[in-house]
Amino acid sequence: VKHEETVVDEPINVGESTVDVNIPKNKDRHDNTFALIIANENYKNVDDVPFALNDGRSFKRYCEEVLGVPSENIICELNVTGNEMTDAIDRMKDFQRAYENMKLIVYFSGHGLPDPRTNESYLLPTDASPRNISTGYKLSRFYQELTAYHPASVTVFLDACFSGTKKDGVMMDREARGVIITPREEAPTTNMVVFSACTGNETAYPYANQKHGLFTYFLLKKLQEDKGKTNYKSLAEYINRNVKQHSVRLNGKLQTPTTHSALPASEWNGWRLDK
Repeated sequence: VKHEETVVDEPINVGESTVDVNIPKNKDRHDNTFALIIANENYKNVDDVPFALNDGRSFKRYCEEVLGVPSENIICELNVTGNEMTDAIDRMKDFQRAYENMKLIVYFSGHGLPDPRTNESYLLPTDASPRNISTGYKLSRFYQELTAYHPASVTVFLDACFSGTKKDGVMMDREARGVIITPREEAPTTNMVVFSACTGNETAYPYANQKHGLFTYFLLKKLQEDKGKTNYKSLAEYINRNVKQHSVRLNGKLQTPTTHSALPASEWNGWRLDK
């Protein structure tokens, strides 16, 4: 199928991110590709996550306009509670039941947290309590649910970190998406590739000038520059290089994105989001 793209010229408003204008348009439609997007910014029991809602909304727009994902194939939930998060994942599992060989793209922006006893990583819904880790959503369970009905491939983007809390449960750094404990790395399931915003006990910072998470900004920037046609190897290298360099310059601290999979790199390096 021949790709036809046009670039919409939009004026850049003061304070508007460069990835939210001049977005490439892909006229192809990929009916067997689905997306689950969860973006949590406003939390009840911990500090908010700067620009997470911008992240989720922009990623949805890129799925539709750059990657050719039909809007009816996208579940996008903003500021979700634990019950709402479970419901969104259940709805995505229904898609898996209905479509064979489906391709799934998953995006999460928000807080992560480790279990202080086991160091297992959890995603935090907006009503989660850091004093009760069971109110979070275990990352290993998240991975298992996403592959429950054997989709052809699953790609996960996590703009979150999983590095802990202080003893009083308060987020240590108001500008960071997490706090400081070294979490246990959760292994992706078969046919899954996971792009994470940072590694170990690092934090996932916002990019204030661009009104996005630092990781999300460079994810979108690469898709914008390559009109969605970048392969995973190039995408991972671009995100890693630019996030590390900008984090050191802007925050004085290293943020090191990671990409990992149960598959050999030779099997997924050539994957693309727009196919």
